[in-house]
Amino acid sequence: MLFQRYIPDKMHYDAKLRSLRAGDAELAHQRQTGVPDGPHFSLVLFFRTADAEHLLATLRSLEVQTYQNYSVCISAPRDGLVRHSDGKKLAVGSFLKEHSDTDRVHYFPVRPGTMRPAGINIAVRHAEGDYLAFLESGDTLEADALFRAALLIRTKKADLLYTDEDSMRDGRYFDPLLKPDFNLDLLRSENYIGHLLIIRRALAAAAGGYRTAAGAGADYDFVLRCAERARRPEHLAKPLYHACEGSRAFGRGRIAGTHTEDELRVLSEHLERCKLNGKPEAMKTEGCYHISYSTGKLPRISVIVMNSDDTATLKSCMESLEDAGYENLEVVIAEIGSRERETFEYYETLSGKPNIRLVRWKRPWNAFKIRNYAAGFASGDFLLFLNPRLRGELSDDWLHEMVGVCARPGTGIVGGKIYYSDNRVRHAGYIIGKGEAAGTQFEGLSRGRNGYMNRAALLQEISAVSEDCMMVRKSVFDDLSGFSGIYQDRYGDVDLCLRAAQKGWKVVFDPFAELFYEGDDTDPVFGASRADAERFRADWGGLLEDGDPFYNKNFSIKKDYQL
Repeated sequence: MLFQRYIPDKMHYDAKLRSLRAGDAELAHQRQTGVPDGPHFSLVLFFRTADAEHLLATLRSLEVQTYQNYSVCISAPRDGLVRHSDGKKLAVGSFLKEHSDTDRVHYFPVRPGTMRPAGINIAVRHAEGDYLAFLESGDTLEADALFRAALLIRTKKADLLYTDEDSMRDGRYFDPLLKPDFNLDLLRSENYIGHLLIIRRALAAAAGGYRTAAGAGADYDFVLRCAERARRPEHLAKPLYHACEGSRAFGRGRIAGTHTEDELRVLSEHLERCKLNGKPEAMKTEGCYHISYSTGKLPRISVIVMNSDDTATLKSCMESLEDAGYENLEVVIAEIGSRERETFEYYETLSGKPNIRLVRWKRPWNAFKIRNYAAGFASGDFLLFLNPRLRGELSDDWLHEMVGVCARPGTGIVGGKIYYSDNRVRHAGYIIGKGEAAGTQFEGLSRGRNGYMNRAALLQEISAVSEDCMMVRKSVFDDLSGFSGIYQDRYGDVDLCLRAAQKGWKVVFDPFAELFYEGDDTDPVFGASRADAERFRADWGGLLEDGDPFYNKNFSIKKDYQL
């Protein structure tokens, strides 16, 4: 499978799906009310040969839609056949005349040997709908799929939208793909969008349709081209699409090694169109990619660390920074009430180094005010707030990795991936709403495991990252007036990220910047401050109610990526 699972079978996804499905009364209400001024959908299918039962299942799932403003455009080779289980074979055109409403279902024969991208384009060329929806023969939709899509289009003016999906076999549903809201960096890491994909017809035309030259990467190429131009991408957080066994969408339909070369090529072309200086490389997991971004001339990074009579830890931190091999670096040490002679003797050894600044905090403790104070002395283009207990032993170029991502246009904040000394995840970004207010995702996951939908291993946008390893564009930090001093110990980092996002800046989790936490593995990730949690809930109550857009509202907020 393309996606590594993280939902155990014991969670009984079948039962969860039943709870998410619209009931008979709701479906009846949808049929009665409709969606006034809703769009016309053209549903597009291409196949060479088809199983009769599978194709009928797809067509029947369309016939029972509560929203009926749609048509179907099918392209298949003129010598294509539909096979019955009894061995009987019918030409596609004959089968459709016998088993479908020909006023609604239109068949466009193509030359034998026509490649899939060209076949799809032929169907699209004849489509009259405002929006295109792409299906595979055998796959089915929930009865309210088009209704919900039409409603979202009418209310949000979406020009690209996608739903959650799952797989089915022998009447059983499994392997749910419960996706985040639109996440361009995650899309550059893997084609997570999948099915059901619905795109405004004008947008698909502007993107150039499907390109035969993209080879096995044609689906990825088309989605990337549309995503580049989309102004209002939306996500329907319900599993409205069911991929049947044998479908291209089932398990994402990949054969190991058949797509990688073509997908790398279309990803490189995408980066060129976006004027991003990045080089994609295939990861060990099929269909996953790591883009190394280059800044050209190295921008100056100001690393901000705090110290209070912990000389051994500070020394180790400074050595780790030196080992990182980043040449344009300064370190600002916030000294907080130290008393031991050893501490000041070490400071003396640093005093002659031009890239090290020592600043003294003499006011009452507030972690975020201290960081703001130290940042005021920084001269770098980028600030890196760093827990001095972190060591960059896992990746020599972690600083280059982080600044390459953070220096991209539109990116404001980047966070690294932190492990305990036993190779379990300590921090991999926050889920808003988990715990008291926000909690780390994938905590305890072993290094080398990708997590649900590979999300512990891929570069992606996220709601917030930890101040333990947080790189911030200095201009963004200044524009936001730094961390909010109303927080004492917790959630000030989350608050900063959310305020940056409100201003239109991306917050990104970068799992390729890996660091060890040098300390007691039983240390909690967060300190205990009920007051900070109450402040956060007061400040961000609307987001807590709506749910984290980079998570999925169908998951539990008690245990991440569980139903």
